[in-house]
Amino acid sequence: MVAPFKQLAFGRKSEKSAPEQFELALEDLETGIAVVRAEEAIRCHSG
Repeated sequence: MVAPFKQLAFGRKSEKSAPEQFELALEDLETGIAVVRAEEAIRCHSG
């Protein structure tokens, strides 16, 4: 999940993507973090 973000952020100049793609990758990371936190909260409350 983090590797594509790192490539977008730190890739060679010729490999860098448009800002919109960077924002989409960041949104994907934020969504993934939210999912993990929600799953953890469910486990804590059910356990």
